[in-house]
Amino acid sequence: MMKTKFTYALSLILIIMMSSCGSSKSTVQQTPMGIDELTEKLTELQNEGWKINGSTRTLRGALTTHYDRLKENPKLVELFGQSTGCVSITVCRSAALTAAATQLAKTKGQELKGKAMQDSGMDEGTTSTDDEYNKFMDASIARYEAAIKGGIIESFSVIQPNPNGGNNYQMYFILDEAEAERKAHQAIKQDLEASQLRQEYVRSIEKFINE
Repeated sequence: MMKTKFTYALSLILIIMMSSCGSSKSTVQQTPMGIDELTEKLTELQNEGWKINGSTRTLRGALTTHYDRLKENPKLVELFGQSTGCVSITVCRSAALTAAATQLAKTKGQELKGKAMQDSGMDEGTTSTDDEYNKFMDASIARYEAAIKGGIIESFSVIQPNPNGGNNYQMYFILDEAEAERKAHQAIKQDLEASQLRQEYVRSIEKFINE
């Protein structure tokens, strides 16, 4: 009889423990939206009416892979480009890609110009530079853009109708920024060798791109 009671009590304890474990798991699954980055972004896109485009994957699946890649490789950075009011998907994609690459290229180009001028003892805000120097810096931005476009990898794209007609289109990319910069600097070095820039400009640019 005592053995039976002991067995019954032990079974009851096990049932209570199993019920408690199940309740904890359910609580974790019911974590409020917006706590983690992926869920926040997914909710934001869905609430704004964005739909995945050009893929059979779900938006959650595409976002999960995108963030996993960024976490797994610290060398990678996220790039984002958007086009507005475009009708053709081909045009939408081309404009969004260019927007993403151009934005980063301009940032890199301005950084190159600023550091080169600083090294030459010039104030970018007040010092005027010759046309040859300005043309070279514009060409350097194009070099950055070409290197970025050559290394950029699309993660996913989303589309939504534009209230004024056409579509709004967003593209999300990953990029090895350091590798793209290295390739751009190789091209800029070749441009320097063929340029007619004043030597103080050449030395300052070379110093920056060799860092």
